[in-house]
Amino acid sequence: MSDSKAVDVAAYILALGPRTAHDLQKLVYFAQAWSLAWDGRALFDDRIEAWPNGPVAPRLFREHRLQYTVHRVAGDPEALDEHDQAVVDAVVEFYGRMGPARLVELTHEDQPWLDARGDLPADAPSQRPITGQAMRRFY
Repeated sequence: MSDSKAVDVAAYILALGPRTAHDLQKLVYFAQAWSLAWDGRALFDDRIEAWPNGPVAPRLFREHRLQYTVHRVAGDPEALDEHDQAVVDAVVEFYGRMGPARLVELTHEDQPWLDARGDLPADAPSQRPITGQAMRRFY
């Protein structure tokens, strides 16, 4: 487990340029999932929840709340080691040009999000966690 937090991963992503809040949340989620799948370890310890528009790290959400385009968050991009930076770079390379609608669509097809949402109505709020184990199995 890295000592970094979701906000540090977000700060690293934002160092490459501003992102919509939706993009940022989804890229942070995918980075966590890919790290779990590739290395069996999480990039950060923050909880990810199954919100109606897809996976959200609530602590990160509080950093960018009410912003459509996020330019910076109070994280430290240097908290990520070289390996973790490489994981995030791969995620940004793969998903980074997809728009918010496509990223939401992808996460809505994602089994960890679907499992966490369970039988909730599509627009129902949720604090149900998406577990690292579920992400690791799926990815």
